[in-house]
Amino acid sequence: MKKVCLVAAVFVGFAFNTHAALWKSREYRCAVNLPDGDPRILPWYTLGSVEPETLVGARRSDKQAFVFLGYADMRNKPKFRLNDKSVEELQSRFFGEGRAFRHSLQHVSTNGLTGIRLNGSQLFEGFNYGLVVDFYQVGGFVYEVAAMKQNEEYPAQDGEIRQFLGSFRLIN
Repeated sequence: MKKVCLVAAVFVGFAFNTHAALWKSREYRCAVNLPDGDPRILPWYTLGSVEPETLVGARRSDKQAFVFLGYADMRNKPKFRLNDKSVEELQSRFFGEGRAFRHSLQHVSTNGLTGIRLNGSQLFEGFNYGLVVDFYQVGGFVYEVAAMKQNEEYPAQDGEIRQFLGSFRLIN
């Protein structure tokens, strides 16, 4: 019995010993938790938005993992509906230029939002990364919640990346 209690205590300790930095935008009505990691061992650094339609991002200090939140402004396309076929129009930002390849598509649900997840791979700065992108359409925007991890076929299996992907939500 003591062994079970000890294992449970260790699990709970690790489960709640995660760090994240809340990022939110009233203008774009969304929020996400950026990974912080352990600042003494493997910290994450916040990246500002340098490209149009990019809101925020972060990278691990060793550059083996990146996360990103962006959007596509679809207000000028009122008939656009996110689905298996229309996602091809949006994927070029991530799976273009011959250095990134899409491997699978699946439907996801996060915090009451339904969307589409694309998994693939990308060559970035000479290294191979697994790439995952979740798309959610809300009003005139399609939100893009993306992550990549070096030498990982499915980045969403990484705990910090999984928490980031699952933390996307709308705010009022």
